[in-house]
Amino acid sequence: MGVRRLLSFSDALTLLGGDPPAVAALDRALGGALNVATGGVGDGLVRIADARGSVLALGRGAVRGVGRRLGMADGRAERTELLHAAHTVIVVLAWFQALEERDPPVRLEDLELTRGEQLALAGAPGAAERGAAFARALAAVDAPSPAPHRPFEAVTEQLGGWYEGLSARFLDFAEGLRAWSARPPAVRDAARHVIRAELPREAVRQYESLYARLAQEAPEFGFWTTQLEHRTTRDEVRRSLGGVTELLAGLARTARPPADVAAALARASEAVLTRPVLDASSGPEGVRVPALREMYLDPDFRVREVTGPGGPATEAWWADAPVRRDLTSYLAGALTSPGAAVAPLLVLGQPGAGKSVLTRVLAARLPSAGFLPVRVPLRDVRAEDDLQDQIEQAVRTATGERPSWPELVRSAGGTVPVLLLDAERELQRLSLVAFAVHNRRRQWVSAAELDEDLTALLGRAATEDSGFRTPLGAGEVALGRFFFVQRAQSVRDGRVLATYEFLHATFGEYLVVRLALHVLTSLLTHRPSLSDARGSVDDDLAYTLLSYAPLSSRQMLRFAGAMVRRIPAAERDRLARLLIEVLEQHGQRTRETHRAYRPTRFPASPRLRTSARHGIYGANLVLVILLLRERVTASELFASWSDHASAWHRHVLLWRSAFDEEQWTDFALSLSVRRTRSERGRELELTLRSGAPGPPEPMDMNWLYRYPPGNDGPGWSRTYWDELRHKADVSCGTNDGVVRHAMDPVYTWLGPAVTTFVTTPGGRATSLAHDVLELLLGAEDLPPGERDAVRARVLRGLDGIAPGVRDRVLRLLAAQGGPPAGTGPEGGG
Repeated sequence: MGVRRLLSFSDALTLLGGDPPAVAALDRALGGALNVATGGVGDGLVRIADARGSVLALGRGAVRGVGRRLGMADGRAERTELLHAAHTVIVVLAWFQALEERDPPVRLEDLELTRGEQLALAGAPGAAERGAAFARALAAVDAPSPAPHRPFEAVTEQLGGWYEGLSARFLDFAEGLRAWSARPPAVRDAARHVIRAELPREAVRQYESLYARLAQEAPEFGFWTTQLEHRTTRDEVRRSLGGVTELLAGLARTARPPADVAAALARASEAVLTRPVLDASSGPEGVRVPALREMYLDPDFRVREVTGPGGPATEAWWADAPVRRDLTSYLAGALTSPGAAVAPLLVLGQPGAGKSVLTRVLAARLPSAGFLPVRVPLRDVRAEDDLQDQIEQAVRTATGERPSWPELVRSAGGTVPVLLLDAERELQRLSLVAFAVHNRRRQWVSAAELDEDLTALLGRAATEDSGFRTPLGAGEVALGRFFFVQRAQSVRDGRVLATYEFLHATFGEYLVVRLALHVLTSLLTHRPSLSDARGSVDDDLAYTLLSYAPLSSRQMLRFAGAMVRRIPAAERDRLARLLIEVLEQHGQRTRETHRAYRPTRFPASPRLRTSARHGIYGANLVLVILLLRERVTASELFASWSDHASAWHRHVLLWRSAFDEEQWTDFALSLSVRRTRSERGRELELTLRSGAPGPPEPMDMNWLYRYPPGNDGPGWSRTYWDELRHKADVSCGTNDGVVRHAMDPVYTWLGPAVTTFVTTPGGRATSLAHDVLELLLGAEDLPPGERDAVRARVLRGLDGIAPGVRDRVLRLLAAQGGPPAGTGPEGGG
């Protein structure tokens, strides 16, 4: 809604009934700049004093006659054009009134070109350009304009900047004249201050006064700035968009009522309000189901203009937009704003939020004498047709008539067509396109791949052959309406090869998360809310979509977190419990409904193994459970296991084997794990990590080896230290290899110390190797007393260890200033 069509000051005056000879005189005073685009004649010389007089006379006359001119308007479209013209006039008039109010120390009558300066201009185009730059600002007024989504204070602030620019051009023109340079420096300085500082501020004040005057003549000016008082109560206005009819009906008194098909379409739209919201034919006798008019409550909303980086796909983009409760006022302003004709209004919301119902209610509430609402449910028209054909299909469905779009508009008189495109189901289909990209783990998908995916998930839809037109594939049908999907194509061996990608990858990620949560939430519809009975859950579609790639990227988790927070707490808890059941159930999965759905990264790449798909699906379930619960324990996830910590470990190994290195990293960094204990023994507490990753909590070997906390018994050891190194070597993974490489000297020289453990009464148990490295690498940074405690643990751990290792550790301690070689645990010789 932020696009502005530029209008010259002279055009605006003419639209409002300005006297043509007087407008021509103004043009001559500005050097012909106003009409240069249409062949106006002028000498290129600006006469500012004459221009001021003409602007004041013509502008004030136009403002006085706005009400009369609007009363003669033939329909909504002409009225909107006149309002645009009136706003253009007051923008310019306000500056010249400010110039009259804050008359600078240099008289305007003196700021004229002398005869010598006029002759000199032929050889000095730069001097002429100074005046022309000022005049051109009036030839195409690109000043900020009010809009219902923009606070009036923001408009006046931006307008102040525009007036500063106009004043700067005027000052640049004045400073190039001989009359200016002839004034004393003090006079010139005072004039500069007036023009630069006082003139823009005064112009804004004059604009606000003129705007308030126009709002008395035309209610639309009040709509655009939300400065409107309703006669009805708040509750009445907020029910079924009744305020839209009230606000707009009075503006359409001069418009001709619709006839023929346009009238039939209006009746069909209005009839929606009287229909019951539910089919009561099979309900109990005596129960009355209310009509849509009675049940629909105007929703709260946010609105923002799309400018600069970012966009509506990110939750943070909406954070600064306040929640509004004046939907009727906003819609009245949006539908009467000049910007409505050049930029669409996009309505976004979660599934079930009421977007489709909003389009039906709005179509019913728009007064037929001023507007021609045409609601086009895109799911009900042929996707391969162009927009005009789809509009005509929608009209035929609503009225039974077969008019062409031009015929329909003509039959509607001077009303403004309002197209309401309902694309909710199409957006769900587009989400499948996003999954086609996501599950291939790349940023694009070919048309052939997309056709295969959509056919496997939705079935082969019959596509009509229209004349000589080649039937469209499923992918082209799904993407044909969306401007934010980029299509690239080439021709090889006579065949058209096409690929698709989202203009911004985050939009695809948003759609993936949106559909994933929608599919998982829909599992609740198969489980009564008061039933705790466990049974098989039909999660086939969820498994199909969520078993090829994880949802663990930071952006996707941000999207998912924002969406989950909008689910009621009780429903979140129910869904989390259900997904925990699915997590246990899917391990025994043997069936697959959508067997033809097989996205692969590249044509020659192998298909994902079933075990890997099980791992990815389980990992995604855990991520969603954590989004729903924020905190969950291993015993909740794996209740049927006797050792919950081991169950978590074994599942993590499966998930890691299913991921590539980048996916594993994203997944691991998205989680935080805390080792705790419960009545049943070892426990893990799992959360989604927030912020930058930090060092994990110190390990307690008592927990790892199932000893009680604070164990004060003797230490213990294991003999498989060399097996740890060998298993890391056999895995051949990058992560294991890096750790093995760093630990090789420890394994070689201190091997048994790796699996020798020492207890601390009331504290953690640690390995001998851990404590030796602590002393060697960080002794200087240990807290007071901790260094001696670690050294004491090392000396106790040396009992019973191989002599070669014992001697080596003692030599290391001696080099650190500890006990000499041969010193025993008690300090004896």
